[in-house]
Amino acid sequence: MGVMCAKRRIKCDEKLPCANCLNAGFDCHRSSHSDTQDAVVPKHHEVSIRRNPSPLNPLALNEREGRAYRFFQIIGAPALSSGFECEFWGQLVLQLANADDAIFHATVALGLLLEDMHNWPISWPVPRQAPPTERTANALRHYQTALQQLVVPVVGKESANVISLASAVVFACIETLCGNARNAMDLIFSGIGILTQLEACISSLANLESFAPILSVFVRLDSYTREVCNARIPVSAGKSLTTAQLLQTERYVRPKPPVFRHVRPCLPVFGNLREANRQLENLENLCLFMVEQQEKPREVHSMPTRTSCQSMYQDWLKAFNASPISTNDENSHALLHIRRLDVYLTLHGPEDTCPQSGWDYFLPEFTEMLTYAASAVAASNKSASRGQHMSFVLGGGFIMPLSRLALRCRHPSTRRAAIHILRGARRRDGQLEGMLAARVLERIVDVEEDGLGEITESRDVPEAARVAGVLVKFLSGKGRAKLTYSRAAGPNGVRALVEEELSGGSHFKGD
Repeated sequence: MGVMCAKRRIKCDEKLPCANCLNAGFDCHRSSHSDTQDAVVPKHHEVSIRRNPSPLNPLALNEREGRAYRFFQIIGAPALSSGFECEFWGQLVLQLANADDAIFHATVALGLLLEDMHNWPISWPVPRQAPPTERTANALRHYQTALQQLVVPVVGKESANVISLASAVVFACIETLCGNARNAMDLIFSGIGILTQLEACISSLANLESFAPILSVFVRLDSYTREVCNARIPVSAGKSLTTAQLLQTERYVRPKPPVFRHVRPCLPVFGNLREANRQLENLENLCLFMVEQQEKPREVHSMPTRTSCQSMYQDWLKAFNASPISTNDENSHALLHIRRLDVYLTLHGPEDTCPQSGWDYFLPEFTEMLTYAASAVAASNKSASRGQHMSFVLGGGFIMPLSRLALRCRHPSTRRAAIHILRGARRRDGQLEGMLAARVLERIVDVEEDGLGEITESRDVPEAARVAGVLVKFLSGKGRAKLTYSRAAGPNGVRALVEEELSGGSHFKGD
C-alpha cells in the first residue's frame, strides 16, 4: 500500500528522505501505512507554514493554482484579518493548508474568488457573487476537491476538531462569495455547535488555549450572524435601532446563546492591536446578545447586563489608552475605533423604549466615527491602487456600524456622509454590501424627511417622523427586497408597522 509522509499526507517515494518532500523544501516525516493509523496529527501550532509554494510541490498543481494560493497568502489572509494579524487567517489556516489537502484546495479556491471579486457585477438587491466564468468554475473544482478530501483523522481528537472548525470557516467564505448564504450560515452554526460541545468537555481554560485563534474568529462570526439574521420582525413599539437588522437574507434557527464565551478580565495594558481587538470583539458579542435579551426574560442569568457591559467598556478603554500601541496600518487602527464607538453608542444610547430623539446628543461620536471611516476608506483605496481592488471579511467590518450611524443620526450632512462612504467603499462584509446598504438608508432618509422642508439640524426631524425597527429582507431568487419599519401612528407613543417593497436603481450595475 506504499508509504506516506505522515506530516504532509502525500505519497512518499519510499526513499529517505523522499524526493517529493525534499524538492518542496520540507522535512520528510515518513511512516508506513500501519504507522499512520497510530500517528497523532500534529497540533496546528506545530505545523510549518508554506511561505513560498514551490512549483515542484505536488500540491501546487500548476501556475494558476500557485498564483491563487500566493494571492490568498499575501493579500487575502491579511484582508480577512482586517489588518489585526489574526492568528486564524495569518497563521493557522496557512499551516493547515501545508498539512492538509482539503484546506489547501479550499484556500486555492478562495484565492481565485477573492482575486477576481472586483470584476463581479452587482445588481439590486443581490450582493455581488461569483459569475459563471471559467475562473469561477476552476475555483469550484478546487472547492469540490476540498470537500471530497476532507478526511478528519480518527485519532488526534484535538487536531481533528481544529481541521473541522477551520474548514467550516473557509468553506463558509466560499459559499458566501458564491451566493449561497444559507449554506454559509449552516457551516458557521455547525462550527458553533462543535465549539459548544468542546466547551462542555474541556476541563479548564488552560486546555482551551490551543483553540484560542479559532475561538476568536467564531466570536466574530457569531456576532456577524446576529447582525444579518433575525428570527422575527420587530413589532414592539419601542424597538430601537440598536437592534435593527439592516440586511436580513433568510430566516434561521439560531443556537441558544451563549456559547464559548470565556470572558476574562480585561488586561491592564494591551501588548498589541490584536489583543485590543480580540477583547473588543468579545465585548461586541456580549452587547449584541444583551440587546437581543431586552424586553424578554433573561434566558441566561449569568450574562452581563447593560451596566456591567458599560463597566467592561470602561476597563477596555482604560487599558487601550494606557497601551503603547503603534501601528502603520491605518485601516486596522481606524476600524478598531469605528467599532469601539459603535459599542459605546449601543451601551450608552437610548434604551429600546426611549424616544429616538435621544440619539441627537451623540453627534460628536457620530462625527468621530465618520472621520475614522474616511481614514479607513482612504487606506483601502491606497491599497486598491496597488492592485487590491476590493476587500472581503466575514464579520468584523465597518458596513454595519456605519449603517447604524446613518440610522441613528438625523443630522442631514452627517448621515449623508455616512451613506456616501458606504456607497463608495470597496468592501464587503459577508452578505453586507455597501452599495446595497446605501440604497436602503437613502429610502429611510426620504421617509423621515418627507414634507419637512429645509433640514439643517437633527432637531428639525420631529419624533413623529422618525422610524425605528428598520429591517430589510432580501427575497432569495425573486429580485426583490422588503423593507419593514415602525413609525408614530397616534398619541401615547402608538406606533404602526410599515412594510414596503424596495426597488433598485441604475447605479447598481457595478463600481
